Parts: sequence; C-alpha cells; structure tokens
Amino acid sequence: MSGAGVRLFFALWPPSGVKAALADLQRDLGEAGRPVPRERLHLTVLFVGDGDPERVAAAGARAAAAVAPARLDLDHIGFFARAGVVWVGTQAAPEPLVALHRELRQRLRRLGQAFDDKPLRPHVTLFRKAAPPAFRTPPVPLHWRIGELTLVASQRGAAGPDYRVLGRWPLGAARAPDSPDTLTLGDC
Repeated sequence: MSGAGVRLFFALWPPSGVKAALADLQRDLGEAGRPVPRERLHLTVLFVGDGDPERVAAAGARAAAAVAPARLDLDHIGFFARAGVVWVGTQAAPEPLVALHRELRQRLRRLGQAFDDKPLRPHVTLFRKAAPPAFRTPPVPLHWRIGELTLVASQRGAAGPDYRVLGRWPLGAARAPDSPDTLTLGDC
C-alpha cells in the first residue's frame, strides 16, 4: 500500500474481547445501516492524512511513551446525522486519552506535519449509511483498557477502506522515547 490515496491516522485498535463485544452491540442494534466489518473497528485518536510514515511514526512513538494506559468506558450510542453514522463512545474521555491526543498534536506541529485539527470525540463507528439508533445506551457498558497506540495507513478500495497497521507502541513505555527500538514500522 503506497502512493496516491494513502492516508495516515493514529488509532486505538480494540483487543479481541472488545471487538467481540462491539460485534454483539452491532447485532443488538439490528439493521441500523451498513455495519463496519469487525476487522475495521477502531477508535481514531488523530487523523493525519498525507505524511511521511517514518516521521509520523516517530511522533506517535514519543507521544505514546509520554501517556499512561487508561480505562475507556464505551457507555453511549450516538448518531452523526450528516454522515449517517451510528457510533458507540464515551460522554467523558479519560484524561490519558485527552493527553495522548494533545501530545500527538504537539509533536506533529513541531515536525511541521499537517493533521486534522478537530477536537477529540472518542467513538467507534458501528454503522455507515445508517438511520438513528433505537436506543442510546448499550445494554451492557463496554470497558476497554487502552494500552497501545497504532499508526494506520488507509487506502480506498472497491470494498471500502483497506487498513494496514504501520506501527504499534505501548502507552507509558518504560524505554526512552528516542531509543531506536521505539519504532516498529511495517506490517504488524
């Protein structure tokens, strides 16, 4: 995946148990719209767009090392009417997630790297081309221990976006953020 149309973003990729719970929630919501495939479920922390993957990865590695892991409670179902998107998210982002978003923005600015400057709205998209959901609270709140940041490359394909994880970094890593082993580029 390289060349035109490749866009970068930082995300939290749910572990298998959270993905299963998200898939159950999609099932509970019924035919709300076109479901996002299980393997594409994620929470975008910051959308970058075009950029040098190695430079963007370096910023991500340093930001991840500076922020502690946290618990994220997905306790609210929402609807973006203009986009036709049903999502599950949180009413109040945990401080470490807010700090991670802030760290990424600061580090990318220092590099002169452009990015989407929208405020953080932590959510996982469940359905696209959707109608408003039947209920606004998940039957069971989902608890997700966020402990890893990913850098993802996205390229549009005939069947929807194709995602490839370019790097993964634990939050609050004990090693120095400038050490060579901080970067883990490639297919992870």
